[in-house]
Amino acid sequence: MNKINKAKQELITFENNDFSLEYQPAKINFQTYEKLKKLVEEKTEGWNNYVVTPESYEADKKTRAELNRLKKLLDDERKRTVKVISNQVIEFDKNMKALATIPKDAADHIGKGIKDIDNQARKDKHQINLQKLGELAISYDLPLQSIDYQDNWDNKSISWPKIEKDARERFEIALQQRKNKQEIIKMIIEKAKSFTAPVVNPNPYIELLKIKDATEVINQLEKDHEYSVQLTAERSLNDSKHSTYTILEDGTAVDEKTGEVVSDLTSVGLKFTDKTSKIAELSKYIKEKQINYEVIEEERTSK
Repeated sequence: MNKINKAKQELITFENNDFSLEYQPAKINFQTYEKLKKLVEEKTEGWNNYVVTPESYEADKKTRAELNRLKKLLDDERKRTVKVISNQVIEFDKNMKALATIPKDAADHIGKGIKDIDNQARKDKHQINLQKLGELAISYDLPLQSIDYQDNWDNKSISWPKIEKDARERFEIALQQRKNKQEIIKMIIEKAKSFTAPVVNPNPYIELLKIKDATEVINQLEKDHEYSVQLTAERSLNDSKHSTYTILEDGTAVDEKTGEVVSDLTSVGLKFTDKTSKIAELSKYIKEKQINYEVIEEERTSK
């Protein structure tokens, strides 16, 4: 620690006698450049617009080789000169980079310790926040999971009053959403209770609220009940076609399969098996009582 404080007091600079650094821009004395440029232009003049023909093919290959040789000669001299001039610069660059890694490694090491402390502080604040938010949730009669925990609440710069304000706004929204859902559930239950034949179980439609909105669920409930009513009517009609009734003395009918008493029987099919004159008497009685009937099948015996 003392070394660090002392370094703050004795900042390293390159503007004093202790660490004197002298340099000057690289200088190249190339007085014959224009002469060389003129010679190169003369040797290449006209070749950019030249058209190669089958007759000049072999000679053109030699010309191309000569031009490439000239290019290589110029490039080689350029690279040699730059390398000589750059050697000191490259060496200086390497040495200074190596020196810079020494304080960087020390700073990175300290930075790791700082980061560990910051991470622990975030964890500690997270737990404190959860405890306070839990108490806040109880005051709203809501589970803590009703709101999404914000990562920036763990930041050192975020104070609890600011977190509380943000959290309360989120709990208010969650509270309203729960109230709305309860009203929707109540509406679904009341709607289901309004259907009695057949009875509708509201629970599956309450579950549907997780993936559909209230209007869609209500519409689904009504459609399902309408289909159930239709299906029940069709089954009842089919069952009645295959049912056999016993007519009691008081006129009520009893389903022989189920034992169900049918008091509002308005239509019945009968087959009389009596071979005596009682059938004629019964027919006379039906006519006297003005009971509508239809003869399905008639069988007569000879006198």
